Amino acid sequence: MGYLLLLIPVYLALIYGSFHLPLVADDVAFSVAASGLWEGQVFLCHPPLYTFLIGLLHKAGFVRENLRLFGAACFIANLYLIYAACRAAVRDPGKAWRTGFLAAFLFLINPMAVRGSLILDIDNTILSSITLLFVLAFAKLHERPELKTYLILGGLLALGFWSKLSTPLMLIAAVFIFYWLKDGFGKSAVRTAATASIGFGAFLITWYVLARLFDLQFFLIFDRAATVLRTGYDQRAFSLMAELADRIARTALWAGPFFLLLGALPGLSRITGFFSGNRSAAGIMDFISILFAVIFFGYIAVGGVIYGFPKYHYPMLALAAILAAFHIENLGLGFDKKTWPLYAGIIAAWGLYNIKVPGDLIYLVNHELRRLAILEPLNLAAGIKNFAARAGLYLAPAFIAGVFLRLRYKHSFAGTAALTLLLGSLAAAGALNLTQARADYSTTYLYGRDIGNTERLAALLMKVKADAPEGLIIAPEDVLYRAGIAETYPYCDWGKTRELFIQAVSDKNVSCVVYGLTWNSIFQYRTIFSDPSTLKVLRKSYNESALGEYTVWLRK
Repeated sequence: MGYLLLLIPVYLALIYGSFHLPLVADDVAFSVAASGLWEGQVFLCHPPLYTFLIGLLHKAGFVRENLRLFGAACFIANLYLIYAACRAAVRDPGKAWRTGFLAAFLFLINPMAVRGSLILDIDNTILSSITLLFVLAFAKLHERPELKTYLILGGLLALGFWSKLSTPLMLIAAVFIFYWLKDGFGKSAVRTAATASIGFGAFLITWYVLARLFDLQFFLIFDRAATVLRTGYDQRAFSLMAELADRIARTALWAGPFFLLLGALPGLSRITGFFSGNRSAAGIMDFISILFAVIFFGYIAVGGVIYGFPKYHYPMLALAAILAAFHIENLGLGFDKKTWPLYAGIIAAWGLYNIKVPGDLIYLVNHELRRLAILEPLNLAAGIKNFAARAGLYLAPAFIAGVFLRLRYKHSFAGTAALTLLLGSLAAAGALNLTQARADYSTTYLYGRDIGNTERLAALLMKVKADAPEGLIIAPEDVLYRAGIAETYPYCDWGKTRELFIQAVSDKNVSCVVYGLTWNSIFQYRTIFSDPSTLKVLRKSYNESALGEYTVWLRK
């Protein structure tokens, strides 16, 4: 346990340069919700547990960027919960300690885990911790089908529902699949129904009471969830298969392809063993593998990637870390004083290679390919080829390292593959952490957005507002928030069609119009902002200027 404390300074060092950067995109919505809570304004896109908790922080004086303190606390709590879950799942004390520490370390250095802890949102903070609490409790209680078990697991499910409606449903699905494989359909149905009924029932009752006491809209959070399910995919931009592939690619780039594959190996080995006749009873690691798969594929199908960040997938990172560490320990690869210097050298060389050669692939996808799609569509094919080449360069060292390790240590194929993936995960995570720590662009939502020009835009909008106090402004909402401007043109649906946008910019009360490459969609650029009829209306009443990635129109 004492060794875990050594991980905390490492985490603080990783977030030090980014903790006080301005809020981005949906960060603003939760910051506003935290402040509005004490003015009788409750933000109800989701169940309100997270909003209540950061609202308490706001009341204590932690405002705006300082609300990230809650995410940092959840991250540190997750390190302990990962370790505790491993101790509960692995019976041998020595193996349990090593598995727990390695799992916590893998989570600690994962760039998606680190950057996600800086985002003001549910999935990457409180929901991740509740998911781990459920896994920890399930590891201890799953073999005891009694009332106490159902009450504890149901209570944790209720906490999950108080945070978000979707991920707890995935917990229920994983419980059902696990018990079905372990004890058959009938027992699984009874045990899952008992747990789910207690959890969802407790949530419904407590939420109903709170809604009545404080005059809140009981059904609004359910309507929001139904809307997400109905909207599904943006068919204006992608075919269904293309969007699914895009979601998988972005999630893999953020979480790390080597890390995800290493986390998937225990489940894959169980599947292959099942078909080859090795059908031993399901254990707790099988449950974690099932939950990992349900979250990964579930949020690929529904949810996807928000502002370039796969926040819905965040709870699976801790699960992948546990599974990866368990697999490494289970193979008995023999890490000792003789092997570590060589492994450290491979990690360092591989990480330096990643920085210098393939570079930041998330930036390439989220910013450069997006820029080409909007401004230089004729060069997009060349940009995609460049990405494919750099992705190949990213993967190439794995084959070289794998061959080298196989020849040197004579491990089995499975052992060599796992060791290669582990070293690749550490190298890739270290390289991306260093890149993001010194980046002059956003490394959470709206990845690649220029921080300096965004600050200059906020200053410009403050001047515009000072010169025309009654004027309304159409601009990215997070930049307006940064500039302290509340009186803006009502967003409504002006970004959906060319006609609505022209109607908005024709309003004589509008003094400034701004759109940008990372904030606005490719669809908006192609069908609205670049349309000759739109430009004709804008040029008649506004002067155009450029500020980095932003296009600024100031009324004449």
